[in-house]
Amino acid sequence: MAAAIINFDDDEASVIPIFPAGPGMLFDTSPRLRPAKPECRCPSCSSIVYSRRHEICSVCGEYLPESCRFTPREARQIESLFEAERARHRGWLRKFGCT
Repeated sequence: MAAAIINFDDDEASVIPIFPAGPGMLFDTSPRLRPAKPECRCPSCSSIVYSRRHEICSVCGEYLPESCRFTPREARQIESLFEAERARHRGWLRKFGCT
């Protein structure tokens, strides 16, 4: 494997190896980082649906098909994650006397 060497002041302690970023080399390419579904588009205006949480298209206001939204189970999981994060944030605010 090839590596580039950056030498800042001709000091051996400052040599930093830089490795090329190829698939599976430096970055995690596991399925959890990839989108679960291919891009979904609104059937009315063909705009990309960026959030599967909403029932209506943010561009044209038409209702989105079920395939472009979270399932009820996924929606409950997401909401519980948000509620846990809100509670954590409230605790942080109480800890530092911001409330």
